[in-house]
Amino acid sequence: NFNKEQGVIEPTGWRRWGVRGNFGFTPSEALSITFNNSFSQQRTRWFPDGNNLEGLTLNIMRGAFGYTPRNDNSVIMDMVIWSNTHHFTSGATFTWTPLAGMSHRVNTGLDFAQSDNTVDHPYGYWNVPLGRRENEHREVRTLTFDYAGTWEANLSSAIRSSFSWGGQLYAEQIFLLEGVGVDFPAPGDKIANNAAQTDAF
Repeated sequence: NFNKEQGVIEPTGWRRWGVRGNFGFTPSEALSITFNNSFSQQRTRWFPDGNNLEGLTLNIMRGAFGYTPRNDNSVIMDMVIWSNTHHFTSGATFTWTPLAGMSHRVNTGLDFAQSDNTVDHPYGYWNVPLGRRENEHREVRTLTFDYAGTWEANLSSAIRSSFSWGGQLYAEQIFLLEGVGVDFPAPGDKIANNAAQTDAF
């Protein structure tokens, strides 16, 4: 699937696409296996907003008392704010029925989300004359494992017994890296590490 939408305020907007694949097979009468996979990517262009001197809405509301030079709020849009996200999920289910009335099911899953966010004040920007660039990289990885077993038996024509057992494992990892560069030597594309003042955390 593919979707694209233009924002109300140019040049904002977003674009998203994704693919999905589900399939399964039965290698024997007692065993069945299914797989579910999906991947999506979204890229979004934002506009500067918020309760700060670079916020478009705030400057419009303040009218003649705004922060921009000569109350020209269009210069705020020279700031470039991007977010780029990737999301991948994968899962497999194994079902084994070795005996009548007995079954075992194992589910495994992976959820991987990655996002890159960029805030770029170009060289000559009204509030940061020598430019500023902020990059944030975030990853979240989640692993799951689930097992369930069931045994069923007819104790009589009127009584049926069922017994179940199982367990689950869950693991999550979060990675975050952010870099900031302020005061660049010249206009053009910027790498935060090339700025006069840098910080990373």
